[in-house]
Amino acid sequence: MDKILSVSRSFFERYRNKIAFFMLCVSIFSFAFVALKNFDNLKVPYFNGIYDDVVINIETPDLDGIPIKLYLGNDKTFNFISRFRTKNPLAITNYYSNTIDYKKYKKLSIIYPADFTFDLRNYIATSNVFIGNKHFYFGHKDIKFFEQKIIEVNGKKVKQIILPSEIRKFKNAEYMNYKGNYNAVAVVFLSFFYSAFTLYLIPWILFIVGIWILKNERLKIPTSIILSAITLLAIYLRFNLFTEYPMWWDECYTATITGDIINPFSDIFFDPGNPPFFALVSRLWQSFVPNTIEWLRTLPLIFSVGSILTLYLLIKTRINTKTALLASFLLTVSIFHINYAQDYRAFSLSSMLTPLVVYFMFKMLEKMNFLNTFLFVLFSSMIFSNHLYGTILLIVNFIYGIWYILTKYQEKLKSVLTFLCAHLLVGMTFLPYFFNTFLQKAVLNSNFNVWLPDMCWWVFLNALRAMFGNWQIALSILILSIIFIVCMFCFKNKLFTQVDTKQREFIFYLIYLVFGFLLVNITISSIRAIIMEYYFMLIYPMSIALISTLFMLNWRYKFINVILSFGLLYTVSHMDYNNLWKFKNVYGSLTQVSNADAINYKKNKVLVYEQIEPPKYGELFELEPNVVVETDFNGGSEDFTKFTKKVRKYAKDNPTQFAIFNAWYSEVTSQDQAIFEDGNFEYIAEFIKTPYDINDGILRVVLLPQK
Repeated sequence: MDKILSVSRSFFERYRNKIAFFMLCVSIFSFAFVALKNFDNLKVPYFNGIYDDVVINIETPDLDGIPIKLYLGNDKTFNFISRFRTKNPLAITNYYSNTIDYKKYKKLSIIYPADFTFDLRNYIATSNVFIGNKHFYFGHKDIKFFEQKIIEVNGKKVKQIILPSEIRKFKNAEYMNYKGNYNAVAVVFLSFFYSAFTLYLIPWILFIVGIWILKNERLKIPTSIILSAITLLAIYLRFNLFTEYPMWWDECYTATITGDIINPFSDIFFDPGNPPFFALVSRLWQSFVPNTIEWLRTLPLIFSVGSILTLYLLIKTRINTKTALLASFLLTVSIFHINYAQDYRAFSLSSMLTPLVVYFMFKMLEKMNFLNTFLFVLFSSMIFSNHLYGTILLIVNFIYGIWYILTKYQEKLKSVLTFLCAHLLVGMTFLPYFFNTFLQKAVLNSNFNVWLPDMCWWVFLNALRAMFGNWQIALSILILSIIFIVCMFCFKNKLFTQVDTKQREFIFYLIYLVFGFLLVNITISSIRAIIMEYYFMLIYPMSIALISTLFMLNWRYKFINVILSFGLLYTVSHMDYNNLWKFKNVYGSLTQVSNADAINYKKNKVLVYEQIEPPKYGELFELEPNVVVETDFNGGSEDFTKFTKKVRKYAKDNPTQFAIFNAWYSEVTSQDQAIFEDGNFEYIAEFIKTPYDINDGILRVVLLPQK
C-alpha cells in the first residue's frame, strides 16, 4: 500500500502542472459552454439580464369585459389592466401590460377576440411604450395605421394589432428588447460569480482545484499588469448601463441644491443629513462639466474606481500584494459597490477615503512626523465632513490609536497628546456645519430622519447583508476571526504560516474595526435610529479587506484553503445589495411622457408636479418649451393629495384652458380619487405604467375646456 501511495505521489508531482493546466482549460471551456447555453436567461443583481423589461400603455375608452392582451408569440400572453379609474365624462382609461420576465422578443402585438366587430385601433387614443429607459409615443393618427390581422392563439381566433418594428432598444438589434453587446459581456462575466452555485458549480470546482494544484512559480504575472486589468474591469463594469436608471430623488437633490454651483455657497450646509464635503466637491465638478446625468455620474464612478486603488495600497502595505489584489478584485465585482458608482452622492467618495484614513493613521502611529499627521488630519477631515458615518469611523479609530500608543510607545503622554490634537483639528473642521445646520436641524430636532427604521432584528440583518452579503457569511467571518485570534494567542502560528507581527496586528485591527463599527451603530440605533444599509458603503472596503485577509491566510493544512476558496466564492455570489429606490422613481419616464404630451399639444401647457424646484428640474432633464414644473419641495406622504388639490384649483382658476398634470405616482388614495371626482370640469385621470418597479408609474390628469 505504501508503495502504491509513493508511486502515485511521484506520478502526481511529475505531472501536476499538466494536470492543473488540463483542469483549467476544461474549466474555462465549461464556463463558456454554460454561459452560451444559458445566454438568454442569464441574470445578475442590479443589471438584471440580457434583455429589458417592456411596458405597453394604451389609452382607450373603458373596455371592461373586453379581454385585451399583450401577445408575445408562442401562445404566450399578458393581460392589460388598469390601476386608476374615475367617473370622468369621457371614460378614458389607460390600460397597461408589461413582460416582467426579461425574455427576448422580436415583436409584440395587442390581441382581442375576433368575434368583436369593432376595430380597436380606432379607439386607442395614445400609446406610451417603454423598453427599459427607451420611450416610444404613438398618437391616434399613428395607431390607426398599425397592421392588423386575424391569427389563432391557444385555439381561438383573435385580431392582432402588430406594434411597429421601430420599437427597439437598439435600432438594428434582432430582438426589440436586447440591451446591447456591452451589457451582455458584463452580465455574462458577473454571472460567473453571482450564479456560481446555480449554473457554474462544476466549472468552478475544476478551476479552484486546478489553481491549487498548479505550482505558484508558474503564475508569475507582473503585479502592475494584474492591477491594470482589475482597474480596467472596474471601469468597464461601472460604465455598463451607466444612465439606464434615471437619477432618483437624492441624486437630483444633490445635483440641483446643495451641490449646484449656481446656488449660494451657504447651501452646502443646507442638508442636516449630509455634511458639506461632497456638496463642495460637486460644485467644483459642475464648474467644469455640463449638468447632465452622464457627466454628473462620472464623478462617483471616478471615486469608485479610486477606492479600488486606495484599498490595494492599504492592503499591500499592511498584508501583502496577493491579498491586496484579491481585495481589489472583490470590490471590483461587488454589485453593492457598482451600484453606488452610478449614484451621484457621497458614498463612493467615502469608500475611497476610508482606506486612506486607515493608511495614514497607521503611518502616523508608526512615525508621528508633520507629514504623516497632516495627511491623517486632511483625509480624516474629508471623511468626517462627507458622511455622518465618518464620525463612527473616527471614534473607533481614536480608541484603537490610544490603545496602540499606550501599549507600544515609550513617550506615551506626548504621543497621546499629539494624537488627541490631531483629532481635535479634525473636529474643528466640522464645527461650521455643526453650528449652522446639524445641531438645530438634526441633534435637537426630534423629527430628523424619522423615516429611518427603529432598531430591530431585520434592521440588524439588513446591515449584515450590506456589509457581508448575509448573516451566514457574517457569522462565518466572525468564527474565522475568533479562530485567528485564539490561534495567535494560544497556539503561536501552529495553524497558520507566514503571518508576521505587522500582518497579525493589522488583522486584529480589521476585526476590531469592522465589528466595532457595527457594534457602535447598533448601540446608537438602540437610542435613536441611524442605520440604513447603504450607509455602510463607508466601511464596506474594510469589510472586503477583512474577508480577503481571512480567506487568504495560509493554513498548514492545505485542504482547509481549498474549502475556504469555495467559501470565498459563496461570499462573492452574495455581494449583491443594491438600492431599490433607484428602480422606484420615474423621473426619466415622467420627462419622456410629458415631452410627448407637449409635442402632441403644442399650444397648451403640460404641467409636471414634482419635488424638485422648478428652475432645477430643467437642468437635469430636457423639457419641451410648453412643459411647466409645479413643485412641493417638502414632499411627504401627502404629496398626491396636494397634487389633486392643485389640479382642482387650476381647473377652477382656468375653466376654459386645456392642461395636463403629470406626477410621480406612488399610491393614489380614495381621498385623492374623491377630490378628482368632486368637480364640474371634464378631465381624464389615469395611471401610466413605467419600467423597473412593478408598482410605480405616472399619474396623468388631462383637464379639458368646459363645454
